[in-house]
Amino acid sequence: MENQKPNSISKVHNLIIEKGLRFIPLGFILVAVIIKFFSFQIGSVELFYIGVHKFLSEIIFTQTRLEMLSTISVVLIGFNVTIMSVFGSSYSQAIIRISEENLSANFITYSKNSLVASFVFFIITMFFDAIPLEFFIFIYTTSFLTIIVEFIRFTAVVLKMYEVNIDSASDAVKIQEEERKELIGLLREIKDIYSIQNIQSNTDHYDKMKEAMKKEKKTAKKI
Repeated sequence: MENQKPNSISKVHNLIIEKGLRFIPLGFILVAVIIKFFSFQIGSVELFYIGVHKFLSEIIFTQTRLEMLSTISVVLIGFNVTIMSVFGSSYSQAIIRISEENLSANFITYSKNSLVASFVFFIITMFFDAIPLEFFIFIYTTSFLTIIVEFIRFTAVVLKMYEVNIDSASDAVKIQEEERKELIGLLREIKDIYSIQNIQSNTDHYDKMKEAMKKEKKTAKKI
């Protein structure tokens, strides 16, 4: 399959997937720490901090949603393990491509990050009510954002590998068709050569028989 140079849209997409998304959880926790720090000194910042804390703890991460998120994290763990085992034990064009382009480290990193993020999120969800820290809701939100980001990155890689496999399958069919046509052409050439040789052989045999009959006639006349 011919290598296609990525256009500007693909470059921006890859930049966002590979580098941009991972700064979302980090940026959130840094902003939360800064707000927490200034809440001790500025009253308006303290009110904003309390409002965000109340919004996250009482509206976003309710007990019902925590149970649902716990189930989702288990599903994501199973998804990650399944995809890793499928691609790890298969021999496909996508695996060959990432090996040739030294991208296997990226695939393994995305896989591990997504699996670890899902597992950590599952653990802290199980012990959500057991941790009395006020700031823990921001840590939990950071973990939630991390699992989303890592899932998006890992899914993007998996979809790209499926795309490579599908394109490679199409190219493989075309190559097989071309090879079949070449083989048919070669067989026809061999058949033509063999036919010409048979005709030439029959002609030579006929000439020899004709010459032998002439000699026999001459011998018979002499007798």
